[in-house]
Amino acid sequence: MARPVIYREALRARDEAKSIIRRAEAEAAKIRAEADSVRQKMATQAEEDRAALETKLVEVVVEAVRVLLAAELRSQPELIVQLVRRGLGLAADPEAKVKLHPEDLSQYPGGEADPELTRGSCVIESGGAEILCSPRTLSEGLRSVWVGP
Repeated sequence: MARPVIYREALRARDEAKSIIRRAEAEAAKIRAEADSVRQKMATQAEEDRAALETKLVEVVVEAVRVLLAAELRSQPELIVQLVRRGLGLAADPEAKVKLHPEDLSQYPGGEADPELTRGSCVIESGGAEILCSPRTLSEGLRSVWVGP
């Protein structure tokens, strides 16, 4: 008689072990799913952080370029002539008017004074349109190339 009791206990122990294993497997699957979800959220956050950092870095570089251009134009005012020529090339109009900051007129005597402009900037008026050439517009052009409009 001892044998059937031992046998029943063994079956019960085996069933209980199987039940424990099933619960452990279910818990492991749940933990894996949670880990995958956390991993995915972290990857998404890392990508968003990278994109935000990239955008911020572009903004810093563009602002640095603008400051450097402005400083370069202040230290080498003759560069304004190149800026005017570039604007006139875009206008492609021999009748175009050039407006400059009053302190920049010495570099391009054919222009008109416009105290509203910042030093190192010029406006080319042609056929009812205006082309603004300045360190800011040049740096904004860089920004649109790097980041988009």
